[in-house]
Amino acid sequence: MKTLEFKVWVDCTPEELWDTLWTDETYREWTSVFHEGSHAVSDWKQGSEIRFMSPEGDGIYSVIERMESPRFMTFAHQGEVKNNEKQPPSEWSGSFEKYELISEECGTMLLVTLDTTNEFADYFTGTFSLALQKVKDIAELKYEHEFITVRVDIPVTKAKAWEVFIHPDHIMEWNHAGEDWRCPAATNDLRVGGKFVYRMEPKRGKDGFNFTGTYTAVDRFELIAYELGDGRKVVVRFIERGDTICVFESFHPEAVHPRIAQRGGWQMIMDNYAKQSTS
Repeated sequence: MKTLEFKVWVDCTPEELWDTLWTDETYREWTSVFHEGSHAVSDWKQGSEIRFMSPEGDGIYSVIERMESPRFMTFAHQGEVKNNEKQPPSEWSGSFEKYELISEECGTMLLVTLDTTNEFADYFTGTFSLALQKVKDIAELKYEHEFITVRVDIPVTKAKAWEVFIHPDHIMEWNHAGEDWRCPAATNDLRVGGKFVYRMEPKRGKDGFNFTGTYTAVDRFELIAYELGDGRKVVVRFIERGDTICVFESFHPEAVHPRIAQRGGWQMIMDNYAKQSTS
C-alpha cells in the first residue's frame, strides 16, 4: 500500500464544501473524473456501509468510520464489488480514505489522504488532483459570494512577498494573465489616496489597456486595499503560516465575463506572482 496526499483551497465555507463533496448530485459530478456515472450508495451515517459504484455494478465497499460534519470524513475500505456482489476482503481491506476540511480566513482548505495499492498509485496521483479541482470549481460556482478570492502559498518571508507584490520592476514580470500578454510599464504610489497604473498589452498587436486603481488602505506587510476605476473593490491579505506566506486577493467581479473566467485570469496572475517571488 502507498499513502497519497492531496490538498486544494476552496473559496467557500466548510459547510458549503461539505455539501459539495457529499450531496448526491455534486458527488456524481466531481467523481465523474474517475468514471462517468460514479456514485455512492449509503445512508451516510457513521458506522454504516458505503459502496462506491460504477454504472456497471463494479466498485468498492467500505465503512464510514468517522463522520463529523463539516470537518471530517473517513472511509475504511473493505473489499471489491463485482456485478453488484460483494467479494471477500481483498488487498483494499484496511486501507483508508480521509477528508479534512479546515476553515481559514478566506475559505476552506481540503486535505485528502488516500491509501492505494501500488497498481493504482499512478492512476490516483493523476486523477485525484483533477477531481479536487472539479470540487473547487463546482463549490465556487454553486456558492457565489460578493467577492471572488484567489490564493497562493509562497515559501518566502513576508517582507519578500510584500516587496515582489508592490515594486514596479517585479510587477512588470508577473502582472499578466497568459503567455500572450505582457506588462511593459508600471507605476505604483503605495499610500492611501495614491494610485497605480499597470500597462497591459498583448505581445502581438497594438491593443492594450491601463489597469488602474486608487489605494484605500495600506498596512505594511499585512494588507492592501484599493478601488478600481469602475468602482470595484479589491483586498489583498498577507498571512504568515509557519515558513509560508499565504496571499489572498479578493475582488468584486465585473458583470461582463463569467465568474469562472475572471477567477481563472486573476489566479493565473497570482500564480505568476508566486513564481516571481521564489525566483
